[in-house]
Amino acid sequence: MYKAETLPLDQKDCFGKRGLMSIPYRYFAGLFLSEALIALRDQKKILGARCDTCHKVFVPPRSRCERDFTKITELVEVGPEGVVEELTVVNYEEDYFKKFCPMLDIPYTMALIKLDGADTKLLHRIPGDSVKRGDRVKPKWAPDDKRDAMITDIEYFEKV
Repeated sequence: MYKAETLPLDQKDCFGKRGLMSIPYRYFAGLFLSEALIALRDQKKILGARCDTCHKVFVPPRSRCERDFTKITELVEVGPEGVVEELTVVNYEEDYFKKFCPMLDIPYTMALIKLDGADTKLLHRIPGDSVKRGDRVKPKWAPDDKRDAMITDIEYFEKV
């Protein structure tokens, strides 16, 4: 146990407290990701970013390759179907989802989905608890008047 006398002078009055903090913010997607989000909203297309060097396709798209740090300039269409690779069943209501997207009945599944043509996985929801690894899924799109260029433009994925 540390005593105040043994701490450096600038840490004598420091302490920690556990808690939950909510900070309002606005996320700037940038020009590259914005193009993918607009395609999601306007065309119901899921875009990934393809690295010119290693040809890995990232979903969601990013502007730099995590493997070789190459600047990525190409967006390619992926999916919309994919395969469930990892999952967990949720048996409680989540305030975040109730606030930002339509709530699914309990239980529902959170899954990492590898979309056709992508090398990375996308985290999204699937109704119910009967999905398993290897199941093929497809997006259930939000109605046209409810889409606003966010990942929640896909309400959830469902079994094919």
